[in-house]
Amino acid sequence: MSTLGAPGSGLSLILGGPWDAPSTARLTAVVLRELTAAEELAGQVASLLPPGPWQILSDQWHPHAALVLPSSPRWDPEDPLGRRVSRALRDLHQGLCADRPDWDFQELISAEGSAVALRVSPHDHAVPHLLRTAVGDGAFGPGELGNTRTTFLPTDLPAFPCLAPALMPRADAAPLDLYVAPKPERDIYGVKLELGGWRYILDKNPVFYGPGWYPFHKHVTRREKDPRAPLNDRLVPTGATVDAPVRISPDVENRSWRNEYVQLTPVDHYVKARLQLYAGDEQGCPLVRAVTLQIDLRARRVRIPDQIPPGPLRHQAAVKGERILGLLTAALQERGHGASEPRAVLGPWDRGDPPGTDA
Repeated sequence: MSTLGAPGSGLSLILGGPWDAPSTARLTAVVLRELTAAEELAGQVASLLPPGPWQILSDQWHPHAALVLPSSPRWDPEDPLGRRVSRALRDLHQGLCADRPDWDFQELISAEGSAVALRVSPHDHAVPHLLRTAVGDGAFGPGELGNTRTTFLPTDLPAFPCLAPALMPRADAAPLDLYVAPKPERDIYGVKLELGGWRYILDKNPVFYGPGWYPFHKHVTRREKDPRAPLNDRLVPTGATVDAPVRISPDVENRSWRNEYVQLTPVDHYVKARLQLYAGDEQGCPLVRAVTLQIDLRARRVRIPDQIPPGPLRHQAAVKGERILGLLTAALQERGHGASEPRAVLGPWDRGDPPGTDA
């Protein structure tokens, strides 16, 4: 869903349809084309743009703002979340910033983390930014499989009550059942790592930022016959995304971490973290003890199982739990700043070039 309109203005439109970024841009463009006309600022913006598939429209919320949108975005099965359109818009953004330092710019980011429009306004008019609200309305709650509503409203207007996550009719998730192994187990390849000052990083894998409490998402795919090889099947993205389990590890060095790896599995606003705590050694052989922790992303708290006894083992669990929460918080902050893919939470050996710099 994409909702446009000002409460109390007599105009409130709800557009139903696919929620991938190109479709959102296309629906938004159609509505704005019907409701607005290009004025002076839109003409100035158009004169500065290089040739390309763009349209410039006046903003429906403020007379001193204009929007740059794709002229005829089409759903691309190889790019269902609109990353190419997003990169092109960000290139335009950089060019306009250099040409007109007296203008303000705001990228309108979809729930999938892609830029779908660029809002332009003169700096001296102090036009308020639009505030994005992304709410999942799937059967399992925000950020899970189902439609996602992306709403942009002026910051000085109240949000529509129907978009408040707290008002959605869904039961809250019960606390997770946490596990503690009855006793430590021998692991001849176990690693002993002092707590020190290291932090957790995300092991590189094909995930991206998506909506909801949990930041890491993956594509939902369907199986169909490959037209190039009819005897074979292929997986095709449906345009939807779901939360993706990930593995994290210490940022000390790029190596195989054995028992120091942590597996993160999202469950509503909780994350179940599976660890193998170092529990000493026996006749020179490392001992490890498997446990699970609960990371509450809504309350920003860590819950440790009561079965872990007081002492070094519980201290180790507490420190590592806080560092897991720190990684997830950093990922949520990076997503909130408009990033579409993890970068700040990767190890330096995995970062490479910033996302979006490739053609």
